[in-house]
Amino acid sequence: MPSAFRRKTKIAENTTTTAVERSQDSTTTTTSSTTTTTTIQSSSSILSSSSFATLSGVKPWQGGLYLTSTGLQDWDVLLGGGQPLGTALLLQQDRFTTNLAESLLKYWCSEAISQNQRLVIVPIILDSSSNDDDDDDFFVDGSQDRKHNETEQAVLSLLQTLPRNLHWDKWKMKQRQEQQKKKQQQQQQQPSDSDNGMTTTQDQQLSQPSRMMDIVEEENDVEDEEYDDEFQPPQHVSDEGLQVAWQYKTSVQQQRLAIHTDNPSTSATRHHDVYCHSYDLSGRMIEQQWEDNNEKQEESKAHFLDPSTFIAATISINSSSSSNNDDVYSDRNSRGMKLFQKLVHVVKDKVNDDFDNGNNSTKAVRLVLYHPPMDELSVALPLFLAYTRKEGSCPIVVMIYCTKPTNDLEAWMRLARNCDIVMSTEGFASRREYPPPSEFRHLQGILNITKTTKKLNQVTAWIYGFKRDRRKLHIQLLHIPPEDYADNGGSVAAGGTFKMRLEYYYEEKKRQKRLNKTHGESRCANRYWWFEFKLIDKNKVYTTSIPHYPME
Repeated sequence: MPSAFRRKTKIAENTTTTAVERSQDSTTTTTSSTTTTTTIQSSSSILSSSSFATLSGVKPWQGGLYLTSTGLQDWDVLLGGGQPLGTALLLQQDRFTTNLAESLLKYWCSEAISQNQRLVIVPIILDSSSNDDDDDDFFVDGSQDRKHNETEQAVLSLLQTLPRNLHWDKWKMKQRQEQQKKKQQQQQQQPSDSDNGMTTTQDQQLSQPSRMMDIVEEENDVEDEEYDDEFQPPQHVSDEGLQVAWQYKTSVQQQRLAIHTDNPSTSATRHHDVYCHSYDLSGRMIEQQWEDNNEKQEESKAHFLDPSTFIAATISINSSSSSNNDDVYSDRNSRGMKLFQKLVHVVKDKVNDDFDNGNNSTKAVRLVLYHPPMDELSVALPLFLAYTRKEGSCPIVVMIYCTKPTNDLEAWMRLARNCDIVMSTEGFASRREYPPPSEFRHLQGILNITKTTKKLNQVTAWIYGFKRDRRKLHIQLLHIPPEDYADNGGSVAAGGTFKMRLEYYYEEKKRQKRLNKTHGESRCANRYWWFEFKLIDKNKVYTTSIPHYPME
């Protein structure tokens, strides 16, 4: 018994040692492979992160994300700082009032040009021609050509009506002021005669009103400025009198924030460091001229906002109708794969054009899909985003600009599920049968937020209001307005009273009385209100109401 037991233990020990050796060998191989893979991945991530951090218009954020601005400060605040790289934003325009969504799209596109990023607008057309009906080829071809021309004209008008960049005007104004100061210094240093002195004083008097107008325009622009670091008080003025509270000096704050101070002469070159530019919707970006020389103005106009550099060739997708469900799904997947391949080809061509022209520095790419087909894009979009995220060397953000369909809601739901951010606009001008309340007459429309990226920020509300100024578009939170904005406004009584639309509640009282109910709920100004029908009278002005949230 003991000898047999010893033999078995020896055999077991030998087997265990061999197994341990094999496991160690396997672990060493796996660790070596994992180390190699991790080193490759880490090196690629380091390269991508370093390249993304140096891109113009891109800033690092929490969680390893990189954000780029949408061109509007209020829009950036809703998204938590901007749109992350590698994400898709779905913007739906109203069917009747398209100016609100177009303004947001213009902000987004103009910010790409201001940040020296690569803007690519891709119009997509669904070719509904069939191969069976040969008699209708003439009419089908005519309709397709007309649709093709309409989309091209719409994209051209979009590019030509981009808003004016106010930062560029200020930068030019500062350059002119510096040149005038240099000329004045040179004239003061040179010996001047009496006649020359008279001419210089006359020139100064003539140029003084124009300078005053420039200063007034600059002050008006400063009031509407967002994310502007150029207009700061001078350091010697702000530091005066700060002897006890020395830590509040601008120099100390700049050292703590690691901000490099530049000379006043080089402050005009800081317009490239602006994250979100300011725009004027009443002006046009195409009217701005870059060169000061009169000889190069015509060349700059010809090459500035060239459609061939920003607008890609129109992508047409052949659609075929079939009765079988399996054939429909297979055709949709095949068309989606073709669209994915064409999108990748378009982006690669535009990126390679920069390297061929001598621009070796990488740029962030902004891709605009202009009115694409929902069914095919729902298949191509996740493949395209996965491809760009896997490559890592192509920082890209996608904007899908479309109208919400009325017939194919299933395709729209699939596309919205694949997008990271989903928004829609609705204008009050199209609401004739059910107009908005009088409290919101100073607003032009509503922004509905269906989906956002939860990693950045949780939105405070899902409905916001649009307010259009002479030059800007403002997005503000809907709230209960004061009584001055309401009809027949007066003082608000105590006890939680709120002036409501009595006609609606009186009709609601009649309708609910049939169901033997004593109370009801209604949503007004994005809040739920609970009320009792016995307190409602048609002749009274105020009705007692209690704020009530059904979710709580």
